[in-house]
Amino acid sequence: MEQAGAIGASLLRRSLPGKRSNITRRCQIASIIVELIWQRFHVGPYQWKLKHCIWYLDIGSSNLSHSRKYQHWLVLRELLYALKQHEWVVALAQRGNATYVRPSAKIGALKVGRPANLP
Repeated sequence: MEQAGAIGASLLRRSLPGKRSNITRRCQIASIIVELIWQRFHVGPYQWKLKHCIWYLDIGSSNLSHSRKYQHWLVLRELLYALKQHEWVVALAQRGNATYVRPSAKIGALKVGRPANLP
């Protein structure tokens, strides 16, 4: 479990730009995400399927506030980009009950705007 968390953190550490404090915080969140998925399904980041990400966003992060869910969504999105699973990000963002996509937790169509700052 701890090894899976370390793998998740190292994935982001290699690909994220920015200040060291922001990268450290995101790596801590990535470790939490990876460890929770490991506890439930016993699979590491390289073995994930879309259902594992859906489970985490719907059930694994259900006890978090809306702003924390949003932060975890952003980190999960960065993990998926590091894993080269770009199509999963679109599938997760377009789900009908995607309350994690916005900090306000309002459900609705996403507006086209400035592209995300991704690695």
